[in-house]
Amino acid sequence: MARHGRFEELDALRGIAAFWVLLFHYVSATPAYLAGQPELVARIVPFAFNFEGLYAVHLFFMISGFVIMMTVDRSALVRDFVLSRVARLYPAFWCALVVGGLLSMAWPLASRHAVTVAQILGNASMLHDFIGVRPVDDVYWSLTFELGFYGLAALMLAAGLRKRAELLAFCWVALAFPLLYVLPKWGLTLPWRVQAITALPYAGLFSAGLVFYHIWTDRLTIWRLALLALCFVQATIFAGNLVLVLTAIFFAVFALCVAGYGGLLRQPVLLWLGGISYPLYLIHGIPGIRVQILLASLGVPAWLNLAVTVAVALTLAWSISKWVERPGGAALRRAAVRWGLVAPAKVTAG
Repeated sequence: MARHGRFEELDALRGIAAFWVLLFHYVSATPAYLAGQPELVARIVPFAFNFEGLYAVHLFFMISGFVIMMTVDRSALVRDFVLSRVARLYPAFWCALVVGGLLSMAWPLASRHAVTVAQILGNASMLHDFIGVRPVDDVYWSLTFELGFYGLAALMLAAGLRKRAELLAFCWVALAFPLLYVLPKWGLTLPWRVQAITALPYAGLFSAGLVFYHIWTDRLTIWRLALLALCFVQATIFAGNLVLVLTAIFFAVFALCVAGYGGLLRQPVLLWLGGISYPLYLIHGIPGIRVQILLASLGVPAWLNLAVTVAVALTLAWSISKWVERPGGAALRRAAVRWGLVAPAKVTAG
């Protein structure tokens, strides 16, 4: 079953997850953004449906588990890994942060907290939740857990334990049960920052991606199947039927993809969405709701409003990907080589 090279199905899944979050915010979450303005909501939302965008982020976490293990395997040193993540994440994030932050300041919404320059600067490190600064955009919450997972991956690489990744994942997921579900019954709750810095609530999802990566590059074993089962239980324990069903679908789709049966996902539109998924996730929210309000004020019908807003978000994401994310990441990689921080060709895109 061993496969290497570009895993295009992963790009398609990224695109699906990003567009899923977009639809959630443009349809399901609009009433919350425009609290107290039901008439305006009625002119914007073409139909009532809860897209449950949180679970699209769960899919992102599984994808991250796969991708980060791939990046670890390609990184000779911890600094190679760290620089690859910085080059991959920060250019698009900084651009979306500035655009979203300035737009929020220029056009505040009554239902949203006011944004300040100090808050934008506090978000720039992407460590805002750890230092007690409110995120400029609500979607940044997932980046906090992503960084926690990256930190664990960096520690594993520093300790020379990459070949023990699956054993470490087992320990991580196993620890989640007593720490998250048993201790609270005794009145002890793990501090939120500890949960975030260890990404513990999502250990099962990140670890599942990690295991699927090893199946993709090596083979399926009884041990890996058992570990996937443990990951599934941790990701769905005490959750409702919707979580159970969606998580089962995620695991099944990953299994099909790593087994070589995910060809249906390799559609040009999905691959294109996957290519802009990160900036799309970051930029769609703040400009999107304001485009919706503007179009509604002009009397644009709700369905056309949604279509135009989606088109604007896709255009913004494509522009950031083309003009900021890719050249910015390449510039950071070149700078890292020039400053002697990493050897040529060692900083991977991820």
